[in-house]
Amino acid sequence: MPWYKAGTVSVVQNSNAVIGTGTAFIANSRVGDAFRGPDGGWYEVTNIASDTAMSIAPPYQGVTNNSGIYALAPMQGYVKDSADALRALVNQFGGILAVLGETPTTAGVRAALNLSDADGLPEGATNKYMSAPGVRGITLAGIDLVTQGAVVATDSILSALGKLQATKADKQAGALGVSQGGTGATTEAGARTALGARGIKNRVINGNFSINQRAYISGTATTSANQYTLDRWRVVVSGQSVVYATSGIGFKVTAPAGGIEQVVESVSAGIHTLSWIGNATATVNGTAITNGGQTAALAAGSNPVIRFSGGFVEDVSLVPGAVPVPFESRLPGEELMLCKRYYEATSCSFYSEGGAARSFTSRPVFWSVEKRTVPTLTAAITNPSNYYNHSAITPTKYGCQLLQQQDTAGTSSGMLLVYGNSEF
Repeated sequence: MPWYKAGTVSVVQNSNAVIGTGTAFIANSRVGDAFRGPDGGWYEVTNIASDTAMSIAPPYQGVTNNSGIYALAPMQGYVKDSADALRALVNQFGGILAVLGETPTTAGVRAALNLSDADGLPEGATNKYMSAPGVRGITLAGIDLVTQGAVVATDSILSALGKLQATKADKQAGALGVSQGGTGATTEAGARTALGARGIKNRVINGNFSINQRAYISGTATTSANQYTLDRWRVVVSGQSVVYATSGIGFKVTAPAGGIEQVVESVSAGIHTLSWIGNATATVNGTAITNGGQTAALAAGSNPVIRFSGGFVEDVSLVPGAVPVPFESRLPGEELMLCKRYYEATSCSFYSEGGAARSFTSRPVFWSVEKRTVPTLTAAITNPSNYYNHSAITPTKYGCQLLQQQDTAGTSSGMLLVYGNSEF
């Protein structure tokens, strides 16, 4: 480091003060430096008060000089202080600098600290990495489960999950269309209709009382116990009647005190659920059943008896299992054919011209459906032009052969009505 000599100094014999003119002592000298005075003597700098004032030791020995030349020379002690300061700095921060590595670049420091990827830092208790455990552990605080909509690329994960859940909840509350993987309905019956699937679980036939093959007139008193009135329904007590009125596509029936009942043919094994519209009292096999309630376990193939009494009833449903099913209406033709399994009226015509007395003619009769059992037949003649007798030959569940007898000579014609009854 060069000596400092700028400006001049004023010194006084036996005085420690040095006053400079055009000097900058603070920046260019240190305590401990050597001061060469105008007298050529060497002194030690003991204090630097400002750029123009310092103190020396010993006091100035030469003659007083108001504008003398001088020199400030750095001494070895200044280098030692620097070395000591550097040593202290190294002792304090050397280990830290070693950890930062030897490459003076950002990439070098990251490499030395193993920060080239996220594995260089341990996962915190709050801030989690995008690891599988971290993602699974993130809570959904603040998620919006109301706003629906399509998920878009700018959505956050939380927003996307909220949209999906809101849309799912809305779909569950309504009918999910077939194109969306649903059935288009919210009920079992509606789903079957929407999907074009057939098959009604209701085991009751004519549950809405719409079929009336016997042409029973509302309020007509019965003449015997267990007399059938509206198809498949019989009045339990002789002399009582069924009163009915139109309701929807069927009838609303007022059951007599003794009750009306239906024998249900060949049910499946297990409990069944009975439901209806109305305030009538119901029993199954003599045991009271609440609306929407379950029967005891029924044996497979058994024929339980459903009875309603003391109130009105419509839309009767008996289904397997413990879940009530809303009434399902069959097609009228389908319901009629089910009723004809138990009761049916049919006819055949005959004609003979110039027949002799005691002549016989046979006529076949076929039932619309197979009867439950071999039916009991009743025949009636209409519009006879001549007297004759008739009788049935070997009836079956599928039909019968009718024999017509003409008692007198001449032409005979007429219509023979045949009633087949295979009710319980």
